[in-house]
Amino acid sequence: MTKGLVRLAPRLTSYPVELDWVLTRAFGPVETASTQPRSAPTLELGRRLGVNGRLGARVPHDALERELGRDPARVIAFERLRLLAENRELAEVVRLVGEVALPLGIRPLWLKFAALTARGFVQTGMREARDVDLLLPEAEGNQLFQALLRHDFKAVGQPSTPHQLPAL
Repeated sequence: MTKGLVRLAPRLTSYPVELDWVLTRAFGPVETASTQPRSAPTLELGRRLGVNGRLGARVPHDALERELGRDPARVIAFERLRLLAENRELAEVVRLVGEVALPLGIRPLWLKFAALTARGFVQTGMREARDVDLLLPEAEGNQLFQALLRHDFKAVGQPSTPHQLPAL
């Protein structure tokens, strides 16, 4: 077994009803009926799979309360709110970086979270993200990096690598 899969212990197959519920509610048609799961293992499985925010966005709160109970439904609602706040902060970072890049004639190629949300593939508050990534030719990357430092962005102390400037 590979090291990455070991983190999923106990095995996902030990939660057949809960796994079915989480995947159906997170990715299937919202109106699809599902087998009644056990609340605590379902909530934990959703957390481990990183889909509780997605569940909070897709499944009406009253349905979550009915299927999981009041407390698990509240946990999912708060996870959704946390993701909304984080995603909005990251969207503001994208806006600020774009604002600094525009007068320099630099057009960043946004990657991962920033690209998915900008294109409307992911609704705000449904996807965990901790940063925004962008791709630029080396010269433009260095130019934008220096401009961002002049606009009160701060380096977080990580050194650059051959393919990446320090994080801001």
